[in-house]
Amino acid sequence: MNVVVERANEPRMDLPERKRDDVMPPRPTTGDHKKIVRAACAEALVRNHETLKELAKI
Repeated sequence: MNVVVERANEPRMDLPERKRDDVMPPRPTTGDHKKIVRAACAEALVRNHETLKELAKI
């Protein structure tokens, strides 16, 4: 059972529609990729702490 929960306060990244031969520009995030990935991982750990703790018991 997959449940998708939309959160109104969370930012969304809406990518523009592109044609077959269009080249997409780089992602709108700027800065060091390593910092961005680490920040995203830390945010996911904080947000899903209880779920991850329960999954670790399995």
